[in-house]
Amino acid sequence: MYQKCKLIHADLSEYNMLWHDNKVWFIDVSQSVEPMHPHALEFLYRDCTNVVEFFTKCRVPDVVAAHDLFNKVSQLDITPSTDQDFLSQVWEIFVLQAVCTFVKLACISPFCNQVYSCS
Repeated sequence: MYQKCKLIHADLSEYNMLWHDNKVWFIDVSQSVEPMHPHALEFLYRDCTNVVEFFTKCRVPDVVAAHDLFNKVSQLDITPSTDQDFLSQVWEIFVLQAVCTFVKLACISPFCNQVYSCS
């Protein structure tokens, strides 16, 4: 959903995932947010935590940690020491992305003569 649709469910749990024809189908997506939402990455981490907790409770073997799932889905590489540290790093990435987006939008003007590099 994140990689193909550029959306974050923002309320993902076992009740919003259906297994059909060997695929996971996500439902109840009306509250989904785009990645530039101020809390998007926090919502994504919470979604990952909910999924991991569910499969752990079901005693599924080799369930990945929530931060590993988050990194795989988001294609980021954040190494946490604690949950709060992880969320702090997520917030820093969001702020950097927001600044870069603002700079890129501001430089659409023909009056912009500086080159910015945001990756």
